[in-house]
Amino acid sequence: MNRAYRFKVRILKTTGRNLMIGITDVKTQKNNRSSYSSGCSHAYYGPGGYIYPGSKTSGSGFNQNDVVEVSVELSNKKITWHVNGIQNAVDTPEAFLNNTNKFMPYIEFYEQSESIEWLGSSFSN
Repeated sequence: MNRAYRFKVRILKTTGRNLMIGITDVKTQKNNRSSYSSGCSHAYYGPGGYIYPGSKTSGSGFNQNDVVEVSVELSNKKITWHVNGIQNAVDTPEAFLNNTNKFMPYIEFYEQSESIEWLGSSFSN
């Protein structure tokens, strides 16, 4: 059985600079400012289509008005990003997911004017 967590957002406004969407470790987030550069988060960089950490090239990214869905498959140790219903990026951060007991959505804006609309989340066992 593949346990999976999903969440979905619509990009309302972006400057096209550093908007990132993914997951972060809850413990790290509570104790310190979590970021992709510390290895405590795995995120997809919208403007460039990169997965961080590691700057892995993947997909075409996302822009204003796009719907981004993040799916975390715990059994397969895989994170997938869909943009407007089409798979855009995949990462298999096994060590990260093995060491993360609890995680939550991670969204990093570059400027205060950027915004998203939360479209929901789900967990399946």
